[in-house]
Amino acid sequence: MEGLRKLPSFEVYVKTLYGTKPRKFCFVSIRGKRYLADVVTGSLYDTFTGACMSTHQLKLVSKTHES
Repeated sequence: MEGLRKLPSFEVYVKTLYGTKPRKFCFVSIRGKRYLADVVTGSLYDTFTGACMSTHQLKLVSKTHES
């Protein structure tokens, strides 16, 4: 995960059980597929659906849909 912090990152909003919060993300490519990676936790998110690959409780959302 240390390597993720060295890549160019940007802010994306993540919907959690406790509300919507901004987090830093970067793009990574694994086996020819592109994902968004949380630079702090290393969690991968599907770029098409916004779903977290490790838990169904997290999802990427647009700032305009912030709740």
